[in-house]
Amino acid sequence: MIEMFILKYSIIYKLDADLIRAIIAIESSAQSKCIRCEPTLESKGIGYHFPRESAKNNGLTFEQEKLLQHSSIGSMQILGVRARELGFEGHLLDLCDPELGINYGSINLKKLSERYGNDEEKIVAAYNAGSAIKRTSGMYINQGYVDKVFIKLREYRRLKN
Repeated sequence: MIEMFILKYSIIYKLDADLIRAIIAIESSAQSKCIRCEPTLESKGIGYHFPRESAKNNGLTFEQEKLLQHSSIGSMQILGVRARELGFEGHLLDLCDPELGINYGSINLKKLSERYGNDEEKIVAAYNAGSAIKRTSGMYINQGYVDKVFIKLREYRRLKN
């Protein structure tokens, strides 16, 4: 079932389906019911996207909405706050639905693709870290993550040939 959504959103957003697959494999091992709290986001200055309004509209307390906005959710582990920025208005736990999670993760990838001119390495680094930041050594601040995604990506591409 997840494959159907990968193909659907790769076509809609003109993305490489193998890139979506690789991110899903690394982010959640293709498990859609994944939620990971990201407690360091606030200390990094990552804010919230209208948490009072979103909480009220989804039957949550203000604190519950804030917690979910600073959590990675679903098979693509999209941040709740990023999903809100991209226009998601539903209950953030609904991003555990494979189709919704892959849709919003793919929208995020598309935005990053536009921002970084289809440079897959920068897109992957930014998908995980928010932007493609390199250290003075030339390595991304999340180089380990980038390497893992690219190992998977090469594996998927090799299978096609």
